[in-house]
Formats: sequence, structure tokens, C-alpha cells
Amino acid sequence: MSYSGERIYRLCIWCDRPFHVCRFELAQRNRGKFCCHPCYAASRRAFSDALADGRLEGILAPERKRAKAERLSLLREKAWL
Repeated sequence: MSYSGERIYRLCIWCDRPFHVCRFELAQRNRGKFCCHPCYAASRRAFSDALADGRLEGILAPERKRAKAERLSLLREKAWL
């Protein structure tokens, strides 16, 4: 069975190895980013370790503050209605 269309290649976000991605995988949220399951598992482990060590706090703190401000503004708008 063959599929029409061009072949799409992406670089793995963990090891930078090129791999073939089907077009339907690009439309799905978490598909088409890793070349194999070991790369996916290694990236999850590294993220979890960095989060536990506090190395991501500088990146995540401003984002959390922005999200909290948005939630508060929505609550205030709903309270006035």
C-alpha cells in the first residue's frame, strides 16, 4: 500500500536525528516530535529532573504569573456581569 504526497521529515527534538512523519501526525498535538520511544522517555526524565531540582523555576514563574493574572481578570469580569 502506498500513500500519495511528499514524504515529510522532521528532526527529533531530543537527538536531532531526521525521521519520517506522516501528515496526520503533524495535525495531532504531541505527535511527530521524537524519533523513537527512548528519546521521548529520556526527554520526559530530563524535564522531570529539572523540575524537581528547581532549574525550570525561572522559565515557569513568569508564565504562571501571567496565567494567574488572566484568571483573575476573567473572574472580575464575570463578577461584574
